[in-house]
Amino acid sequence: MDSDERLIALLRADEFVSGEAIAEALGISRAAVAKRVDRLRERGFAIAAAPRRGYRLDGTPDALTADVVAGKLTTAWLGRAWRHEASVASTNDEAAAWARAGAPAGAVVVADEQTRGRGRLGRRWHSPPGASLYLSAVLRPPLAPHRVPPLTLAAGVAVAEALVAFDVVPALKWPNDVLLDGKKVAGILTEMSADLDRVHHVVVGIGVNLNVDAFPEELIAIATSLQIARGAPVSRAEFAAALCARLEHWVDQFVADGAVAVVAAWKQHARFFGKRVSVTAGRDRMDGIAEDLDDDGALKLRLDDGRVQRIVAGELAI
Repeated sequence: MDSDERLIALLRADEFVSGEAIAEALGISRAAVAKRVDRLRERGFAIAAAPRRGYRLDGTPDALTADVVAGKLTTAWLGRAWRHEASVASTNDEAAAWARAGAPAGAVVVADEQTRGRGRLGRRWHSPPGASLYLSAVLRPPLAPHRVPPLTLAAGVAVAEALVAFDVVPALKWPNDVLLDGKKVAGILTEMSADLDRVHHVVVGIGVNLNVDAFPEELIAIATSLQIARGAPVSRAEFAAALCARLEHWVDQFVADGAVAVVAAWKQHARFFGKRVSVTAGRDRMDGIAEDLDDDGALKLRLDDGRVQRIVAGELAI
């Protein structure tokens, strides 16, 4: 915890904290406390000061830095190691590099901007600076590699539940898209490093369009943001904290109990069952009725000849 984080942790939103108490806790002079408060104000923190009463935290900037997010986190392990970058090529790449260097389970990388953000199948993810959440979490589940794929569904449930907390109604589209009003608001990219019988790490990358108020012409018909859907912007730090809480819950549930509970929760947010869909898997395309997911998250597609095809991975179009 750096000096700014320690100072923010001491400040209170509902009461004044004396400069003397802060100075004693930090082991610095009251003059140094005043300088650090000024530095926080320059970063966008709203800090009130009153003679003989001290300082009170009245507001935080719309930032994803550790010192802003830490006070909002309610998790036990996810996000407790936190790295914020102004701009990266890809948060998944940064998180994977950190994982290879020994990052703990639950380590999180966020960025204000991605210059080469990507989704599934190498697609580019629209990543305007300072408007949305680009987050990648390092997981080290004690699972055999073949059991890991439903983690993508767990992340989908986490995103959906975080969105619900901000007064919208999301829909999940198999395997990794989150929609609002029929348009994509979030995507998930899960990447694993493993041997045949052992997982080294899994990086779960989540991109959520939060305060984007406009999209490029080619995306207007298919993409949206939380701000557009609810008619008001949101705090990126508050959304990140809410997402981490739900992601930690569903990862813990998945590791403890397997995929069944995750799949059941995922299906509660799905809106495409019973509809005619097309699924592309590699060079193959299959058309039919999306019937269900099985207990490990594979799609059950009823083909036109009546057969039910089980599809482990693919691209679904409604």
